[in-house]
Amino acid sequence: MATFDYDEARLVAEEIITEFGEPLQIIKEGEPPGEDQYGRPTTGTDDIVIDGICSPLLDYDSSMMGAYNEENSLIQSGDKFAYYHSDTNPEIGMTLTANGVKYLIKSIVWLSSLSGVRVYTKIQLRS
Repeated sequence: MATFDYDEARLVAEEIITEFGEPLQIIKEGEPPGEDQYGRPTTGTDDIVIDGICSPLLDYDSSMMGAYNEENSLIQSGDKFAYYHSDTNPEIGMTLTANGVKYLIKSIVWLSSLSGVRVYTKIQLRS
């Protein structure tokens, strides 16, 4: 039985995302200096910035969505998804800005081998 070449699949996915996508940063916003709950000063934290390549934003097919605008639905009307290539993993709750619109990452799906080769990252976005 032939084995699947995950390293080659990762290269192909990267080539496709690079060809049709564009450089885009995913950001986890830091905290400004302030005070904790006991009034002690805090130093704050810097933004965490992930540089990568993002495919064009794609709309979900209506058959993939729950009831429109239902708050607990996993995929809501207006949500988008994209494929993102980076050596650093994004996290749920991070943001990206595309076409002047700021999106929140709501879910992440990775296609990876058992040995840890990540072929691609698919992110669900909500404005």
